[in-house]
Amino acid sequence: MKMLKVKEIDRDETLGMIKKEITLTNGVSFTSPSRGIKPVKLDEYLENNTRVKEIVKRITDKDLNSLEEGSSSRIVKKIKNSYQKNGLNLVIFNLMLDKVPDKNRLTTLAHHLYASSDNTVILPTVKSALLKEGNKFSEKKVSAYQDMMKFIIDEIQVVGNSKAIIGTVPLIAPKYSRPIVNLYHEQGINGFAIDANTSDFILHETEVRSILSSINAGMPLNETFIYACNLGYPRFEQNEARADDFLSLFAYVDVMGGTFKVKMLPKKEGVAVKLPVRLKEFSSEHYAYKMLPQDACRSDDLKNRNQVEQLKEANLLQDLIGEEKIESYIQKKPKVDTVAMDRLKSIAGNITVK
Repeated sequence: MKMLKVKEIDRDETLGMIKKEITLTNGVSFTSPSRGIKPVKLDEYLENNTRVKEIVKRITDKDLNSLEEGSSSRIVKKIKNSYQKNGLNLVIFNLMLDKVPDKNRLTTLAHHLYASSDNTVILPTVKSALLKEGNKFSEKKVSAYQDMMKFIIDEIQVVGNSKAIIGTVPLIAPKYSRPIVNLYHEQGINGFAIDANTSDFILHETEVRSILSSINAGMPLNETFIYACNLGYPRFEQNEARADDFLSLFAYVDVMGGTFKVKMLPKKEGVAVKLPVRLKEFSSEHYAYKMLPQDACRSDDLKNRNQVEQLKEANLLQDLIGEEKIESYIQKKPKVDTVAMDRLKSIAGNITVK
């Protein structure tokens, strides 16, 4: 199994931050912590400063049927045209399926994923429905999910693999996440993607700690690469919400990814309803999102601007690690209260990294 080369440069002694040099299989390297970027429109700063780029592709049943019938080459060409030079290109297949595909279509998916990926293959993200029976997570469904991921890995390996694989772990209860992490350890994988599925990372302390602890038990966190995506934030705030998604960078996350899933309300009469999208502006001074009226600005401009500000702040944090206490730095941010600090310190303090 090809692996990412991960080297610790420095760390913060209080919070879960390790500055690392991460080298890809083609020799390209970048420094963490960082922000994964998915530009909504052309932006000069993002074009020139992005080191981790997210290329997200929704995969439906219709798409799988189309791949079976020969549409892969055209789609792969389009994806490759989106690659960022000299960076980590994360081609993420977001499976919009309620059940595991049959083996023929799963085989096609595995090889299409490999062909679409640059030098790193990130295993697909899935709908929570694929892991549940009714409204509850199911051992049977999670076991089928594991079998699907193992099947994709085996299909990639058996033909010949020159790319590192990143194992995706849903942010779910320890009973279900632990065997998924262990599966990836058994495969010799040292890259992990935590899919929060729009849940608030900081408010799911038990689940986060369990996943990080399971990773650390098989391989020290300072030798692994950890990416997190679809991160949530407190939604009950009216005017300003703490940026809990960005705070994931203080919980051993090397790259904070974007959100490409939609927050859903609990099903009403058997039908899931999308939560209305709120315009929010990231503030690096407050570590918060200011909630804006729907007609305040163009959504695409705001999404790009938030990514720019978060990338700049992540780069600043790189320089601070080992030079000053990160706790003192973020305590100055008005929206980072004692509850958030205690949870971040709890995550860091309960995992012993070699």
